[in-house]
Amino acid sequence: MDTVEERNSHCRKIRIRNFRNFGISDTEMTLNRSIDKDRLGGVIFIVGPNNCGKSNVLDAICHLDDPEFLDSDYPSFPLEEGRSRPDIRMLVFDNGEVDPEWEAIKEISPEWDPDDVHAVREDSYAILEKLTDGDSVDTRIKAAWIVVNSAPGDRMVHTMRKLMSDPLIRKKALECAPDQVSDFDEDVAELIPNGKDGDAWFMERYGYPFVPTVLRYEQANRKQADLKQRYENYGDIITRVLLYIDNGPSIVNKAHEEFLRKGTTGSLTAAEDYINERLKPLADLFNELYKSSSYSFRFRLMEDLVGLEIHQSGVPLDLDRQSSGFRWFFDFFFDVLCVRQLYPGDIVVMDEPATNLHARGQTELAKMIREFAIEKGITFVISTHSPFLINCDNLDELRILTLDETNHAHVHDKFTVMDTQNPDQLDSILEGLTIGRHVLFDPNEKTVFVEGITDYNYLTAFKLLFDIKGITFLPINGVRDKETIVERIRNISKNPVILVDGDAAGNALYKYAEDSDVEVVRLSDIDRKFYDIESVFTSSDRRDFEIDEKEWHASSVFKQYIKQNSRFITDRTKAGFMKILDYLMYGGATEPME
Repeated sequence: MDTVEERNSHCRKIRIRNFRNFGISDTEMTLNRSIDKDRLGGVIFIVGPNNCGKSNVLDAICHLDDPEFLDSDYPSFPLEEGRSRPDIRMLVFDNGEVDPEWEAIKEISPEWDPDDVHAVREDSYAILEKLTDGDSVDTRIKAAWIVVNSAPGDRMVHTMRKLMSDPLIRKKALECAPDQVSDFDEDVAELIPNGKDGDAWFMERYGYPFVPTVLRYEQANRKQADLKQRYENYGDIITRVLLYIDNGPSIVNKAHEEFLRKGTTGSLTAAEDYINERLKPLADLFNELYKSSSYSFRFRLMEDLVGLEIHQSGVPLDLDRQSSGFRWFFDFFFDVLCVRQLYPGDIVVMDEPATNLHARGQTELAKMIREFAIEKGITFVISTHSPFLINCDNLDELRILTLDETNHAHVHDKFTVMDTQNPDQLDSILEGLTIGRHVLFDPNEKTVFVEGITDYNYLTAFKLLFDIKGITFLPINGVRDKETIVERIRNISKNPVILVDGDAAGNALYKYAEDSDVEVVRLSDIDRKFYDIESVFTSSDRRDFEIDEKEWHASSVFKQYIKQNSRFITDRTKAGFMKILDYLMYGGATEPME
């Protein structure tokens, strides 16, 4: 890991290896740019051309809490030897990779002497020798044996424990070395007497599970008939509504039992009134997210049926007669948005959602999901071809999937419009969305190219905070390649502006572009105290929000949560960014800040 990544190592990632069109080389995709429990919410959009493996990424995420693989999950690349088992793992970085199981062992026995675990090592070696005896053993086990034998004694024990947690490896171990497995289990139990494992250690330290719950959303396509069912089997939609209310199922069951016993409907009426009163917040949430004010729900308890009615301005609706967009949102609301079983750190995956919503509906949906995710600490991972779900103010949400010349899939999650290592990155997004540049961002808006992702995040953050319209920021990867930058930017935007630092590279680009139609603005032109974007922040804000380093993960989280944090940002910092935005929008000389 290079020094830049070390500074950006507070994040959660998924690592995919040997899964479908992902080969033996590790592919890592950032899920969250923070590991703070209160900063885990957000949206990821996976874009790329057809048949590049977007759905495979979603399926890989679903395997985080499901280690069983089908035969079709194994990759098949003619140039790669063997048939390695798929390997999909959650990675957490907190100034270096966090390994919960290893950390749990170290916490319990921090003064380990390797000789103290001699018996566990001997049992581990015995199991591995038998596992790797013969040519027919899985390649992954052979590789693990090499790794374990080359590791220090304590690390070898830890690695062996991880191997033995794999149900397939454990099954083979029990077949070929049952006595050694039994001895190993006893030794490990003695080694960790209080039974504390890695998951428990991680939960205690960070406040959420290391391996998240993953919900794959697929539309249920409910019909009007699903909203009215018999008591003995009233179906999932009725169940979901009742679970929203404390003791809801129990209240209904007791009311119906009393009706059967007494033969009067008083208990049904009382329970129905009680439930409907508590359904009002659910209807309020539905209206808030659907950008309406006219919908309400009414729960019905009849003699032999239980049902849910949808009302619009007091008039009952037939679900079958509603638009496909409304029906999609209705299902999504009850299956995801009002589910109480989702907690911070959990993940919802969606494959090409809301294709039946109109353009504005998709834009509003993306905004609603983003706000919901941030509030609840849930990560949505969405594959899409729709440009209307993508927002130029949130380009850090994009994960670009590409195929190399051997058809191996790769994920790129550090977006810039121009990258010297990947100069066609914007083109690959447009290709994946099958659109022109004018759809992704309005060419008539003021377009300002900035030196990097941190500049993009901070400037966009304050643009959103101040609710400023008519300006779009786009990041490039530095300004040293002057010729390429000027040439390509002229092809991307009309009357483009490049905002640069007041350093040697920025001054060089400023002079180079003087005879072109590309305008270069130095931060020092706006205020001589502004050397780079970090200098706009006060020293206290730089300290409180970790601004001093070029931490693009941290800057992305800052942008995402700026509305929640705005009251903690000093007025001087806000004034500095407003000064920059005013200058870029309207131009003209400005007085230096006091």
